[in-house]
Amino acid sequence: MELTFRFSGNSLASLVRKVNVHVSAESFDWKWLKLIKLSPRVECFWWRLLNNAIPTCDFLMYRRILQANNCPRGCIVAESIEHVALIESGEKEKLMDLLRERLIECGWRDEMKTLCRSYARKKGRNNVTVDDLIHVITPKGRASVPDSVKAELLQRIRAFLTSAAL
Repeated sequence: MELTFRFSGNSLASLVRKVNVHVSAESFDWKWLKLIKLSPRVECFWWRLLNNAIPTCDFLMYRRILQANNCPRGCIVAESIEHVALIESGEKEKLMDLLRERLIECGWRDEMKTLCRSYARKKGRNNVTVDDLIHVITPKGRASVPDSVKAELLQRIRAFLTSAAL
């Protein structure tokens, strides 16, 4: 890669992606990475990224070091390179704020409050725990999220992954 993109405004990840679209890690020309004069840690990170060797839970499960690839941060998805990038960049918080806003706008939040209140009245306030509410309401809540909200979030995630060149 020539250093013609020096002041392009693109991130390093984006520049690598443009150059490395059809190049495997084995045939990758590392000379340009040396020209940028990155610190050894950053250079090691890029090598690991291009060789799919970032020690995510997904990678550690593939290497049979872990039994499960669940995210240790409490998410209910596998911890992959893309997932880590969402968390570290702050994009996850932006997406959560957007989701919260859209669910309030469409009335989903009020619907869930109503379901919780009716369940509490049915069982009696003193006989209901938070775990009971979560167990009963979660499937209904997930099923009732509007498709337009799901589509918008999916589009934002795809746009982020494309711009981050992952």
